[in-house]
Amino acid sequence: MPALTDDQKQSIYIVATISCFLSLLGTSFVIFSFIRLRKIVLASFINHLALCLAVCDFWSALWYGIVAIMHATNTPVPASFCVFQGWFQEFTYTGANYWTLTFAVETFLQVVKGKSVREKIKVIH
Repeated sequence: MPALTDDQKQSIYIVATISCFLSLLGTSFVIFSFIRLRKIVLASFINHLALCLAVCDFWSALWYGIVAIMHATNTPVPASFCVFQGWFQEFTYTGANYWTLTFAVETFLQVVKGKSVREKIKVIH
């Protein structure tokens, strides 16, 4: 497979930057909505999970966008920055996966069992 040309790489970086910007707009709107309506929206445990997932997505998109902009502008990247970037990206991806799993389990318990995890924990304690 032939290597990508510089124009093709630049196009990929521009598309990545635009998608990160749109993701940041979306997650910022979700986070702002949760903060603005916290008494109404954050009354249930599942809404807390959705907020945590939105925060993970926000940080992931922000960091990915920074890296895409750095590559698009041919900014030299120090090795320590690459190590931290790799760690932070993996941290946010793993966090998003765990929040998604917890969100799915909570939704299952509410739909099938009729009780949330928080209510079940109160019964046990």
